[in-house]
Amino acid sequence: MKPEKKLASAEQLKGEKNSGKQGGKAGVYRRPLLAAIALAALALAVCIYFISGRTQPQPAEESTVPARQPETVKLISRSREEVAEVTITTAAQSCTVVNGKTRDSGSEAPYTLKGQPDFDLDQSKAEAIVGYAASLTANRLVTDHADDLAMYGLAEPKAIVSIRYTDGTETTWCVGDRAPTSTASYFMRQGTQAVYLLYASAAESLSTVRSALHTLAMPGALDKNLIRSLVLEAEGSDTLEVGYSEEGEEDKGYSISALRLRQPFYHTANPERTQQLFEDVAALSLSAYAGELDELTDTGLEAEGGWRLTVRQARSEENLSDQETFVFRVGNRTPDGQQAYLMVDDTQAVYLTPVLAVSFLENATPAYLVDQFANLIYIRAVNRIVIEGGGKQWQLDIEHPKAENASDVYRFNGQEVRSPSAFRKLYQQIVGMTTSKISPDYFLQGETVLSVCYHLDVAPGELLVEYLEYDEDYCAVRRDGLTLFLIKRQQVESLQEALLQFSADAS
Repeated sequence: MKPEKKLASAEQLKGEKNSGKQGGKAGVYRRPLLAAIALAALALAVCIYFISGRTQPQPAEESTVPARQPETVKLISRSREEVAEVTITTAAQSCTVVNGKTRDSGSEAPYTLKGQPDFDLDQSKAEAIVGYAASLTANRLVTDHADDLAMYGLAEPKAIVSIRYTDGTETTWCVGDRAPTSTASYFMRQGTQAVYLLYASAAESLSTVRSALHTLAMPGALDKNLIRSLVLEAEGSDTLEVGYSEEGEEDKGYSISALRLRQPFYHTANPERTQQLFEDVAALSLSAYAGELDELTDTGLEAEGGWRLTVRQARSEENLSDQETFVFRVGNRTPDGQQAYLMVDDTQAVYLTPVLAVSFLENATPAYLVDQFANLIYIRAVNRIVIEGGGKQWQLDIEHPKAENASDVYRFNGQEVRSPSAFRKLYQQIVGMTTSKISPDYFLQGETVLSVCYHLDVAPGELLVEYLEYDEDYCAVRRDGLTLFLIKRQQVESLQEALLQFSADAS
């Protein structure tokens, strides 16, 4: 028998009817759809959780690794006053810096070089050496047990540094090679096997050779604008002296240039060349200390050899008469040809200077420095010129009015010149005669080709310049009784022609 089917109530029927109106068949799928949406939302939430967990900063865990300790190693820790002396021994030489500022000395004496009281020790370099002997820190320990010292250049050290302290204790250290990948050098205490790396400045200071400890200071500051005169002497050569004119020199009033060549003969000096010489001398410099004279060989300075240069210089432009003197001696070139030996102020210390710095000696000759003009006379000092030659005579008169704005009056053979410019051109040719070379004999004799006599308003009152026969190309120039120069004959002949032409034009 089949069970009896129970009829639904009116309320149930109503509810089913309403449900069917809302979704029809969709109601059948509503629950699975909601479930799917819920699962997707859950998955999205999980993803967001994990992503946010990765991007948010995590709290720092407490480190259990100890902080890195510094690698520097303190090797020496003393006060400067405890350092008595430091001896540095290299393959070249050994020297000992003595500390004059120890506690025991009770003085503030400077540092000195042991056994050489006259050695001009560079105080800053000596102070650095003593400073490292008192306080020294290594970059780091390389090894505490070096089996092969040659690997570090310590089997034959670059330098051995022995330090003696005021309490009597001594320590000795060795400076080795520079590390391949560093500017520092290997360093160790003698008798141990621990090798350190010592920074460059300390290693270089503790390896300083004696020659590098000497000062390179010039005796004073040379100034081209303050140099008043130079004297250059050398065995077998004439002494050369050149400088500015001074009180009492007769040609001071009529020479255009203020510079004079005083030795080996007296004459006006070429201003441009002489001033260049002063500039070159002022540029002298010291590149290194070579040693004491008795320690060196073939310097060219032995037995007072070489060039001796004496420089007189004013202390200020305001008082040129207040002067100081510097003395230099220049010797041979070094074997490499790049440097020259130089001594300063008659001491026994020998320095090096670049060869180019003393190349001015090549031009320090009378022929180069003398004024090439035979008789360049300032026109304001001349009132008359009488010229004779070839049986003729010419006279040029110059009248200088006392009125400030008045012009000079020129006369030729007694007649006033109508063209002042033509007169001045002739005058320039007379005084502009240029010499060609130094005469081989200062006392030459010969027939006078042309003579020029200047009558001056200043001392010495009269100046005679004569052009003498020499050879077919040259005439000798005689002035003040000396034939110092030779001049091209063509210049003398050109002057004679100019005088004849001016005379013809004036008549």
